[in-house]
Amino acid sequence: MEKIDKRKLAIIVTIAIFAIAGLIASLLTTQESQDTRSSAWIGNLETKTVCQGSSCKTLKTSGDYTSTSGRYSVAYKPSAWNVQESKDQAIEKDGVIFQSTNLNNPLRMYLATNDIPETLTENGSPTINQLASQLEKQIPQTKTEPKKYTTIEYQGSNIVEIGSHQAIKFTYIQTTLNTPVEYYEFVILGEDYYLEVEVKATFPELSQDIINTFFTGISLENEGVLGETVEEVDLDESQLIEMVRPSVARVLYIYCKEINFNKSGAVLLYVKDKYPYCSGAYGSGFVVAEDGLIATNGHVVATYPQDELITGLLNPRSAVASFVIDFVREILAANDVITTEQEATEFAGSILSDPTMGKVLIQDLYNLLNQGIISFTTVNESYYVNLGSETIDFTADTLNSTNLANFVANKPLLFQADLVGYDYQPMFTQEVLFQDEKPKGTDVALLKISNGGSNSFPALKYSTIASLSTGNSLLVLGFPGLVSGDNNQSMLDESAGSKLTATSGIVSSIKQDSEGRNMIQTDASIEHGNSGGPAINFDGEVVGIATYGFESNSGNYNFLRDIADLENLADTKQVSLKNQERTTFSNWESGLNYFWADRYTKSLAYLSQVKENYQTHPSVDTFIADAQTSIKEGKDIDLIFGIQKQYVYIGTGLIVSLILGTIAFIFLKKKQSQSKPPTTPTTQPQQPSAQSDKSTQTAKQPIPDLPPTTPTPQSQVQTQQPQATE
Repeated sequence: MEKIDKRKLAIIVTIAIFAIAGLIASLLTTQESQDTRSSAWIGNLETKTVCQGSSCKTLKTSGDYTSTSGRYSVAYKPSAWNVQESKDQAIEKDGVIFQSTNLNNPLRMYLATNDIPETLTENGSPTINQLASQLEKQIPQTKTEPKKYTTIEYQGSNIVEIGSHQAIKFTYIQTTLNTPVEYYEFVILGEDYYLEVEVKATFPELSQDIINTFFTGISLENEGVLGETVEEVDLDESQLIEMVRPSVARVLYIYCKEINFNKSGAVLLYVKDKYPYCSGAYGSGFVVAEDGLIATNGHVVATYPQDELITGLLNPRSAVASFVIDFVREILAANDVITTEQEATEFAGSILSDPTMGKVLIQDLYNLLNQGIISFTTVNESYYVNLGSETIDFTADTLNSTNLANFVANKPLLFQADLVGYDYQPMFTQEVLFQDEKPKGTDVALLKISNGGSNSFPALKYSTIASLSTGNSLLVLGFPGLVSGDNNQSMLDESAGSKLTATSGIVSSIKQDSEGRNMIQTDASIEHGNSGGPAINFDGEVVGIATYGFESNSGNYNFLRDIADLENLADTKQVSLKNQERTTFSNWESGLNYFWADRYTKSLAYLSQVKENYQTHPSVDTFIADAQTSIKEGKDIDLIFGIQKQYVYIGTGLIVSLILGTIAFIFLKKKQSQSKPPTTPTTQPQQPSAQSDKSTQTAKQPIPDLPPTTPTPQSQVQTQQPQATE
């Protein structure tokens, strides 16, 4: 690598600082004359309070805004937009500013109404083309703002469809310090008036869908307002959510880094050599393998210097705020303006309240990053996967490099994890922000639980995008809430995002990204924190990974990454997702199905297997206890008198068969004896024998007289005793 000349580098640093100082000098001289549209948005966003100078007010937080005259209304998400009405309604009729709350992508909508010129209403209501021609005559080709280095050039107009409206689109180029930035003004025709909507975005290339969706929520006078619809979850959906709940994870990524500023001999008053800071990000994920492999989004588990820089610049409460404030103070000091830290913070807000001005400052900072003057170093990082419903607790109020290893409190269902890999490119590259290129990469990632022990985790089934058709129903699950935080309470107070949330919707369409890969567009809401969560069909299969959720009132611009992207990443990391065993989930699924069918004894057989394979399962103990109670109360439809029906049926059948068999045997025996005829003895003729002849002859002879008998004495009688038979 070619060695950088320190003297040249110092000159580059000095020139860059003075170039930006020129921009700020012009703002210093005109700060008091800035109108409402470029006012500073400094205040407490938690309480929805903003301040302009010494005047503070509470922002509107309802989801519907109606203009003072009632000419138009806007349905919007309070979490997505801050709303501030114009101070001078006489000059700017119905004037109101919608400022996006997404500080990583500043976007401002200024709305106001005007009466249609009488020259156009003489023959009735004008057409939109007639109005476009009339308004175009009033626009100067070039306009110099009361800011020394800013000019605005009109580029032309055309009729477009935006949201649910037909509108005139006027295009302008605002040039500051030789840096051109495009912005737009849309005009929507009403009955006797027209609505103007000025749209300024720091990153217009990334904001088109958000802008289009914002216009969907605009309604003129008596038109219906399109708001967000929330579908109620019926019993089947509720059971499906219960089935997949133990497989959906809340992911935490905490890290400590350093910002390095290479002064190269330049004498600076405020900017230091190093800026250590720590931060973190929350997201969602789900189990894809029983050994603890977790799928999530790349932007949940990885950061890039460009992203850190943009976050720090656009969000003064971020972890890199101290560097940003010192950088602004250094620029002001180069212009002989000495400021306090608070004054520098407010001044940074003044610059960034106009998204187009902020873009110029970002471009100059990127030049310093590309030249190596600004760099980032990772000091330490850790990953956690929470498979329970308890909040993630911390052992200290402040995260730093010395306590990072023990910062997260231990819990039974909170596991440490290692990063397997990710396919994620930074969102805020110069090519994307300034050269209209599309972000690259699939934004999918894999983590591996490192201290899961012998647990066999419930890996979800998944299907391919080929199984989907437009209109198919989906459920998107995750943990919406805070996405990132810093050393303040914003990261520590994450209880709002600790509960699993399911939003229902349909497949709106199948689209392709800039590199030709499939994505699923859905109307199911995807909020901050949902990133990386599963989208499931009604067979309980994962069909996509929640990735992009544009803040909108209708939820029409949410995207899911294809499961094929996850498989491709796994293949590159020599991890196979195909043909994975899902024994724990299959047992859980069977156990719940038997439970819900009131077949509690069968349910216990499967739930016991789940308990054996995954001892810290978050829900199985509850279902086992409920099943046992239901059996005792006689609610098991498979039991009679506490005995399995099948055994009762078999026993009863045997007894009945025995009784019937006995009766049949007796009946047949009796019938057989009654039907048998009586037996008659038969005499066979016999031949007389010699003995019989002799007896016959003797019988025929006369019997001689016998002499008289004399009685025998009793003692002489010999009694014969019978002999015992053996």
